[in-house]
Amino acid sequence: MAEQGPPQGWGPPQQPGWGPPPSPRGPKPPDTRPWFKKKRFIIPLVVVALFFILGIIGAITGPPDETGTAAPTTTAEPAPTVTNAPSTVAPTTAAPSTAAPTTAIKPVGLRQAIGNALGSSNRGKDPRPDQFNAPYAHTIVLRWSINDNLTEGLVKSGARLDVIKILKAVRSHPDWASKKYPGVTLIGTFKLVNDLGEESEDVVIRAHYDRATINRMNFNNIDFHRILNVADPVFVHPTFVE
Repeated sequence: MAEQGPPQGWGPPQQPGWGPPPSPRGPKPPDTRPWFKKKRFIIPLVVVALFFILGIIGAITGPPDETGTAAPTTTAEPAPTVTNAPSTVAPTTAAPSTAAPTTAIKPVGLRQAIGNALGSSNRGKDPRPDQFNAPYAHTIVLRWSINDNLTEGLVKSGARLDVIKILKAVRSHPDWASKKYPGVTLIGTFKLVNDLGEESEDVVIRAHYDRATINRMNFNNIDFHRILNVADPVFVHPTFVE
């Protein structure tokens, strides 16, 4: 009969594996190495040093070109200057004028020139002169109404001033030289009252001046009080005698 060993569970407990039993885990001793030899400081230092070196290299070589290599630095050459370059501006042409053509101003007629010199009537006897006749190479004949004034003396003086205005306007007009007028006859009218108290517009001055006499007149020095004295001939109503 075979010999049987002791039943399971009896005897001293079996030790797993070979060798001395593991020692219980306790606290690690402090790391006394310098800080620059510790792993947690070495790796960051290496990374920082690498970036620093790359930055220096990039500053020296310049920014990389499209291929990834540093582009060489070149100095820009000045652009060539072009002298006497042809103008590209389109030539300007004068636009045709759209303004209406100007016509020559017709000179003022002799009758209008005399009327401008006399001015309007203050007795409602416009126009002045009211009668005018000046055929070519014939004596100029005109009639005008004498203006009223404050006193009889001023009326008489105004009539004589009108004579000078008329003669001056005639001699300065181009027709005087071109149409060869031999002279001028002036007829001045004014309101008179007869013995019955009736009013009428009567001729008070009739004076004729030859061409030679008019051409000799110096209108800057002539005395208007004596203008009727040089007429040839002359008629003056008694109420207009000075």
